[in-house]
Amino acid sequence: MIIFNLLGAIAVSLTMYLHPVTIIIGRYFFGFTCGVFSVAGPKMLDETVPIHLSSTFGTATNTFLSGGIMVALLLGAGLPDDDDTEG
Repeated sequence: MIIFNLLGAIAVSLTMYLHPVTIIIGRYFFGFTCGVFSVAGPKMLDETVPIHLSSTFGTATNTFLSGGIMVALLLGAGLPDDDDTEG
């Protein structure tokens, strides 16, 4: 999992450059690591959480994952465009 953390950090730093190809590569790797974590997280919870709490933790994992995606989209919608100018 540490390798995927490192890959995610590299992907985020690549998306901060203004060159379109590096942004595309960074977004690709970031999407890949998000997919790995969205599958690996619930799998690790299934192996570590007691059976009687399994459904609660499984529901919470999916709820917070979807909520995090929604918050990221809402925050991204509020970012200024290049066309926005002051004054």
